[in-house]
Amino acid sequence: MLFFGGMTILSISGKISSNKYNIIAVALIIVFFVGVCVSGISAADSTTNSVVKPKKISQSQVLSASKNLKIYIEKNKKLPDYVSIGNYKYSMEEYMSISSATIVYKNKNVKTNIVVKYGVKCPKSPKGNSISGKLTRSQYSAYALKAYKYINKYKVAPNYVSTKLGKIQFQSFIYGNSKILAWSKKNKGVLPRSLTLSVAKTHSVNKYIPKFSGNVVIAPNNTNTTQKTLAINQILKASKQVKEYVEKNSSLPSFVSIDGKQYSMSDFLYLLSSTIVSINKGNKGNIAPILVKTPSYPNGNFTSGTLHKVEFVTLVGNVLNFINTNKQAPNYVDSSIGKIQFQSLIYEFSRILEFADSNGSLPNNLTINITTNPLTGGNGNSSNNTNGTYDPIGDEFVIITSSNYSCGPTLVKYNDKYLISTGKCSCGVTGDYYYHNSTFKNYCPFCKKDGSMIYEEGPTCPEGMWVCTICDADFCLVSGKEHVNGSTKYLTKTIYDASQYKTYSIIQSKDSNSSNVETNIGDISGSNSNYNSTSNISSLSSENNASINKPNHDSENKVDSSNSDHIYGDFKQYY
Repeated sequence: MLFFGGMTILSISGKISSNKYNIIAVALIIVFFVGVCVSGISAADSTTNSVVKPKKISQSQVLSASKNLKIYIEKNKKLPDYVSIGNYKYSMEEYMSISSATIVYKNKNVKTNIVVKYGVKCPKSPKGNSISGKLTRSQYSAYALKAYKYINKYKVAPNYVSTKLGKIQFQSFIYGNSKILAWSKKNKGVLPRSLTLSVAKTHSVNKYIPKFSGNVVIAPNNTNTTQKTLAINQILKASKQVKEYVEKNSSLPSFVSIDGKQYSMSDFLYLLSSTIVSINKGNKGNIAPILVKTPSYPNGNFTSGTLHKVEFVTLVGNVLNFINTNKQAPNYVDSSIGKIQFQSLIYEFSRILEFADSNGSLPNNLTINITTNPLTGGNGNSSNNTNGTYDPIGDEFVIITSSNYSCGPTLVKYNDKYLISTGKCSCGVTGDYYYHNSTFKNYCPFCKKDGSMIYEEGPTCPEGMWVCTICDADFCLVSGKEHVNGSTKYLTKTIYDASQYKTYSIIQSKDSNSSNVETNIGDISGSNSNYNSTSNISSLSSENNASINKPNHDSENKVDSSNSDHIYGDFKQYY
């Protein structure tokens, strides 16, 4: 162990020679002065330029910032006033939310970006106990989830988080999170098996309360001012790459980068819609990007069919009008072939523009075949799949679409109210070993607590199970039965009700010349063209001024090897 001022800083596995300490000292200096991801100065002392608030940040960005935050705390024996992630400064309260979410996502193998919770207030009176002991991965992840939920509900950081070791004070909890994620950064994104933490409540880290006055942010009129306008040609090239990405990966990328600027899929849907409408009208002017909220709960159910130009142009126009009105992407659009979900809208609109880029005009028809659509899994029914993994914001589901085991669930979703899964029975009640869809209330029948259940899987239950974070009872995904022979305790079956959450959708009337979004919207007429969207599919042009990035996968999970081999190992892992 390595101590300073009553705090256990490292729980080291193995011995480190005295020569390595010299290397470590140099490495720490290099990281601190070259990395410059953490600063102990306030915003008033900073000369950082004005920036635009990012809506999401990648998990790999959080890991990098956490590594440097940990170094800062250990050097200065207190928290900094803010931490920089990308070009934006986050208060310690905001970091508590971001880091807790990252731990929860990694524990559940969720690889989506982290939605930033801004404006988190400072705790009124941070306090806690002296902490000494070890927390397992399942325990510290559950405490991270507890902190994340508290911040989401009250918009303020907690004074402390109650754990089996006692009340971990606000500042110490942030330090613990930084240690967990710093270790993850060094170990290719994997969480440690345990966290050993020993912090005296009188330690200096718990005495200093960070103060941050905030960034100078530029985002007037919901416009992305870092990129005033985009040429139609730039959007065409990006559309082609998005189309190819979807066809290769059967999912949407997390964002598209055009000339070094990142646009979320909701932002990109606006660019796609604006470009199609402009081309249809013969306009060749640039497109001004705007910031668009994510859809609250993307859903849809459509069949194969052909949309003639007048219909798909009207449909695109309705999407554009809806986004301009609500500053949010729709969950789906109602068409003659059914409800076309948000994810598929992006893919189909990209197909339209890929055709326009190759042929100089919009196609006469858009043919949609769900048996070959990469987002529908080729199963002939668009409702039987996730339609491209997407993390809805409105209902705050944690979504898991992959398992570490071949018999694991194909889909797990849970929030404070619902436990939803497509999985195999682990208790034998169903009498078969097929996949079943199940929905339960997030309520533990033992400790009588709402919202206490989370998902876990492991060698003892590779099918996965619902586990209570309070009493540790665990239940079958399919039947809801407790995993104890003779037990009569079951989770409560229910039906998911999306109507309780605020949703947005576009509904087209039976009259093909008009549609409505709660109120009537005029149609957009289209010009004639002699092309069909199902032919003349060209390859990607070598003129490449747009790139697709898929965060949190191989490319971004690569750990920078420079200096990282010379940082102390933070936690013991038990295999």
